[in-house]
Parts: sequence; structure tokens; C-alpha cells
Amino acid sequence: GTAKFYRGNGKLEYSLTFKSGKQTGIRTEYYENGNIKAEKELADGILHGISRYYYENGKVERETPFEDGQEKGMEFRYHKNGRVASETPYKNGSKNGSEKSYYESGNLKTIAVYRNGKLAGIKNEYYDELSEILKEEAAYKNDKINGLRRSFRKNGEVKIEMTYRSGEKVSGYIYLPNGKTLKLIYSGNILKSGFRIDTDKTELPMKKWEIEQYQSSDIFERSDIK
Repeated sequence: GTAKFYRGNGKLEYSLTFKSGKQTGIRTEYYENGNIKAEKELADGILHGISRYYYENGKVERETPFEDGQEKGMEFRYHKNGRVASETPYKNGSKNGSEKSYYESGNLKTIAVYRNGKLAGIKNEYYDELSEILKEEAAYKNDKINGLRRSFRKNGEVKIEMTYRSGEKVSGYIYLPNGKTLKLIYSGNILKSGFRIDTDKTELPMKKWEIEQYQSSDIFERSDIK
């Protein structure tokens, strides 16, 4: 049979169907305004089939496939404008394979490889307005950056290059627009020393205040490094 459940204000919260005492069929959940919030396919009380989630305006937010209670297959998420936000492959309840995400414009944003729910391999991020130009790339192992991470300017030039070991910074370079380079040395993920490399390859130790300046924030997020 069908059962309906209501909020304290009398508005419908969700409805579901039973068979032999277990939830079977579509469980429908509702927003306060009456629009559908989610539709979930169940079999014998567990998720089995497509679960759809909706924005409050009625547009689809996410479609997730389940088999025997675990995510299996390709999950799609959507922006509020209806365009695909991400495509994520699942196996046995975990991300497995190549996940892609997209800007609201429809341009590709990221490609990342997962193995058993963890990042494993190269993750690439692209500029929105320049969809074929890399913004950043990083090598991952067991969900941690391991190897080289690089960020790029819109003209394709390398801006920052950093080497990681099991998620911790080891050493890196910042390539300044004036042709000079900063060389950074880390220990225990903490910036310990650095050098300014001139265009003639001369290396001059960075001053203490300069090192402290780069210690205070994530270099890859700094807007002052053009």
C-alpha cells in the first residue's frame, strides 16, 4: 500500500509504497512549497535503481544509480541552468574511473581519475573561457598529491611548479612574469628557505620576511602571483 507523511504544518513531507512490509517502489520527498525534492527507487527497503534529487525550482540537481543499496554506474549532477555539472562513475559504492566536472557555461572544468573512492593519477583543471588551456594539473596517489603539481597562466606558461610527497610540499618554483624565479624549499610541509634566481641564474637567499610572507597562505591560491 501507499503511506503519506506530513509535517507539523500539515504539508506533505514524503510518500512511499510498501510490499510485504518493506519499502518498494518510489519514495517521493517534497519541499515546503510542494515541489518534489527527491524520487528514490527502492526494492525490499534498500535503494535500487535511479535516485533523482531536485532543486526547489523543480529542475533536476542529481541522478544517482544504485544497485542493492550501493552507487553503481554513472552519476550526473546538474547546474541550476540545466547543464551538466559533473559525471562520476561509481562501482561498489565508490568512485571508480574518470570523473568530469563542467562550468555553468558547459565548458570542461576538471578531469580526475579515481580508484576505490580515492584520487589516483592526474587531475587536470581548465580555464572556463579558455576550455583547452590547462589551469592546473596535479599527480595523486591514495587521495594525496604525490609528485608534481603545476599551475598555468592563460597564455599556457607555467606559473607555479611544486613537488609533493604523500601530500606534503618538498620543493617548488614560482616563475615570475619578469623572468625571475623563486625557489622554495620545504621540510615537513613548512617553508624553511628560498632563493631568488635572477635571469642570469644567480641565486640569492630570500629574506626572512619574504619566507614568512609565503608561509602565511596557499601559494596556489594567491591572487598576487600573476
